[in-house]
Amino acid sequence: MVIADFIRSRRAAFRIMGAVCGASLAFSMPVVAQAQQNTAPVARDGLEEILVTSRRREESLLDTPQSISALTAAQMQEQGVYSIDEAAQYVPNLTLNSANRANNTYVVIRGIGGGFPDPVRVFGSGMYIDGHYIPSSFGGYMSTMDIERIEVLRGPQGTLFGKNITGGAVNIISTKPQEEFDANALVRLTDDGQRDFRGMVNVPFADNLFGRFSVASEEFDGYYRNRFLNKDSGGTDSLSARGALRLIASDEWIVDGTAYWTQKRDDNLGGQCIGPGHLDDAPPWASMGSNNQDLRMFPGAEAAHFALCAADMAAGDFVNSSEKDTFSDVDEHGYTLGVDWQPVSSGSWNSMAVKAKAAYRNMQYDYLADRDYMSWPIDGIGTTGLDGGYDSETTSLEILFEGEVNDSFRFTTGVNFFDETTFTGANRCHAAFAASGGVDDPGVVVECMNAGGLLFELVPNNTTDVGVWPNGPRINNGGPAPFFQNVSVWNESIGVFGNATYEFNETWKVDFGARYTRDKRRFNNIEFAVQGCNVADNPSGLCDFQAIMTQSAVIDDGFFNAGGDTFSAFTPMVSLTRNIQNGILYALYSEGFLTGGFNTEINSNLPLAGDILAYDPERVSNYELGFKGRLLDDTVEISSNVFYMDYRDQQRLQTIDNPGFIYGPSNPLQIISNVASSAIYGVEFELRATPWDGGYLTLDVGYLDNSYDEYSFEDPENPGTFIDFSDFLIDDRTPDWTVNLAADHQFVLNGGATIKPRANIYWQSGLEHAAILGDWATSDPRSSCYQGAYTKLDARVTYAPASGAWQLAAYGNNLTDERIIDFCDSSRGVWRQRLERPRYFGLEYSMSFGG
Repeated sequence: MVIADFIRSRRAAFRIMGAVCGASLAFSMPVVAQAQQNTAPVARDGLEEILVTSRRREESLLDTPQSISALTAAQMQEQGVYSIDEAAQYVPNLTLNSANRANNTYVVIRGIGGGFPDPVRVFGSGMYIDGHYIPSSFGGYMSTMDIERIEVLRGPQGTLFGKNITGGAVNIISTKPQEEFDANALVRLTDDGQRDFRGMVNVPFADNLFGRFSVASEEFDGYYRNRFLNKDSGGTDSLSARGALRLIASDEWIVDGTAYWTQKRDDNLGGQCIGPGHLDDAPPWASMGSNNQDLRMFPGAEAAHFALCAADMAAGDFVNSSEKDTFSDVDEHGYTLGVDWQPVSSGSWNSMAVKAKAAYRNMQYDYLADRDYMSWPIDGIGTTGLDGGYDSETTSLEILFEGEVNDSFRFTTGVNFFDETTFTGANRCHAAFAASGGVDDPGVVVECMNAGGLLFELVPNNTTDVGVWPNGPRINNGGPAPFFQNVSVWNESIGVFGNATYEFNETWKVDFGARYTRDKRRFNNIEFAVQGCNVADNPSGLCDFQAIMTQSAVIDDGFFNAGGDTFSAFTPMVSLTRNIQNGILYALYSEGFLTGGFNTEINSNLPLAGDILAYDPERVSNYELGFKGRLLDDTVEISSNVFYMDYRDQQRLQTIDNPGFIYGPSNPLQIISNVASSAIYGVEFELRATPWDGGYLTLDVGYLDNSYDEYSFEDPENPGTFIDFSDFLIDDRTPDWTVNLAADHQFVLNGGATIKPRANIYWQSGLEHAAILGDWATSDPRSSCYQGAYTKLDARVTYAPASGAWQLAAYGNNLTDERIIDFCDSSRGVWRQRLERPRYFGLEYSMSFGG
């Protein structure tokens, strides 16, 4: 009965898998009789063979039995991908965008992932740079400067990539120094003041020592206009540098070292307040009934608020009136050191190798954002004080042992250590209050001088004048006053893993692996209302304030937390591959887990708080069937799969009863608990073809269905009864369907010069951005934040002379000037949204000087 119910609840997923499996078997039947060996595909013009390292060893993309997309450096330049997030359009079921503040990223694969401003929380899809895990959503997307390729690994990667990779991983591989001299430069000039330069030089210092050095300068004025400050909004200014050395010490030893540095001096991302929305459905402010703003500021404040938003909308789609001079500053540097030992003689084995890699990354992030985008001094947020920004430091060490015992059996095994320390404010305020004795003594008063952390300038008062707020006092001094937050996080993870391949014969092989991960996490957090924050202070920035800490401010009316826990998991993987005449058929089962976390919105020193302080890991089981191969005399290349993922113990925000304020100052209280499970299934299809001489065609299709199997929790107002949210939308940030079609043709002119026109058409189905709120029901999915289905057209024409290693390209994006919602959610009783960049044009000149 249980098995029957399980199958019925997932009928659509199994129908898709069954159809594809049946078609695949039918396709392979003639090959059984031929019993031919599957050989690696030979590269053709336009169909280069791409090598990937997703399984920690170099192998052909078409021979790897899992869902992987790979973009090479040449492909990224052809497609105009100059930042990692721009790759998402060319990869099925991948979302890379940003929150309502600059350099706060979202990474979502197959509907799993995200990005949170709270460093205590983690998310289920990860990003790796040369094998080093990036745990934070802060820092922004890196430039594709001197990137060899991007690999997108879809589905749980719990064996070789460890914790927190339940949806998938974006693996960024930088170019290694080469043996020949090479150099190149690229210049781009685009609308909206975009000015980019990139340069690289590869130098062979000796027969066994090579260096590679690259720099990039990228500037952009932004495409929003702040009419209140009379300046452009959403601009960027980035400088990057990278240096790498490779030493071939002997026939057996290779040493690689890399250092990189990035500095960003950006504005906050542009956006616009759109008031209650065209459907008049903006969530109310703080659930205080109608005309909520009136209760805080002045009579008629809600109507005045909406009027300010309407004035910006009337001025244009890309206009706001933010009163704050926002910014987003990132300083990042890192180092990697890798050593490969591959002995010439491996005894009775065919080959063996030992690889060790150490990596270090430091990222500092300071910002000021105006979350409502209009001229009232409300809903500002930013870092402040001495060492006030996010300071994240990560270190990793990995040792791999690879062996090929014979022609049938090879394996990879290893151990990985990862350490993260993240502060806002260097832990000073929390440590000072903990040491003061103020937790138990109401008479203790401590001021945190130069308080470093986050200031939430929600609705500051104005005591310096008379009249209507913001020129005079609020009519109600309660409600969301400005408050300060200081967060510290320490994470330490150790993983032991192995992966092996056994070939039964020329037709069948099996891959199997497993990983044990032990994740030790600690945190502390302090939040309290500040004193002295006044509207008249620093009108274009954050107000001046005093961080006065007392038992009343911190314990009774704020939050004072500390805690730790250890989470562990065993995650196996197994796949079965059948070689057929033109490729492979594979079946894959894999598991992954997202580590547990902590609720920062409770007071952990209270007696009962320990019951809900921590929440457990999420778990995902992935079932996948796929085909990869080349058809029609190697002119068509296909990578395709269907998948079903069982997503359990999902960490979801819920509201619970807090009688007597036993957990903290809020009743009811919002916490994260493991209260949901869902079924995710879909299709990923990628085609590359050279259907005619000089022509190249690509087609990428993604389909995703994501729905709750169960999502319920106890009703805080009626203990013993449960609220069922199973029909609510999941915030997967992924449309049901995406289709990307591109074609180009290279014309050879008299004398040998070439012109290559390229057109790219991207289409996606509708997407409900209001799902980010967590309580938008599927029975009425279309909010004012709903983005309907749309089609976007990009084009590019490239000229290259017959002689001379340079080329000139002209390009245009979003040629039909579509209005596309990139981000939308609510803030203080209004909707706020950011649109994607409207139509723009540009020129690109690149030249090579060697190689």
